[in-house]
Amino acid sequence: MTRVSEHGARGRAGGFVVRGALDALEVVLLQRFKPERGEYWVVPGGGVEPEETARDAAARELLEETGLEFRLLGQLYESVNPVSGRVAHYFVARWLAGEPCLHAASPEAVERRSPDNRYAPRWVRAGDVHALPLFPSVIRDRLKEDLRASLEGGINPVRLEETD
Repeated sequence: MTRVSEHGARGRAGGFVVRGALDALEVVLLQRFKPERGEYWVVPGGGVEPEETARDAAARELLEETGLEFRLLGQLYESVNPVSGRVAHYFVARWLAGEPCLHAASPEAVERRSPDNRYAPRWVRAGDVHALPLFPSVIRDRLKEDLRASLEGGINPVRLEETD
């Protein structure tokens, strides 16, 4: 796993906690709000720390940003931002217990959250993701099918190029 992109930008890791049957999958996404951007959605995740693997960072970030108990299955996507060169690793995790909430000790709950910077982890039907202002947008239209395929037949990571 790549920890840092070729351009020196710190890598990112996160993922998708899923629950439900294949025909009714739900996934946790992070609903965000900033006055200059309005409402938008992102994949839970964050920076890979020094000496941390992408998988370990994804597990840490998913716990911090969803508060859920889960079992990490494998990597679904590796995406590259063409401007910064930053590599992002997105994993799939199976929900075990809990309801989405920011972990009380997470940076999003402790220092970054304010009336002008809101975070809300929420369950979303996988079939509804295509209609959300989700970033990175490259995964918006393909997520439902990619999640189903990964849960049915094993995970073969897909490399994507981000456009936003």
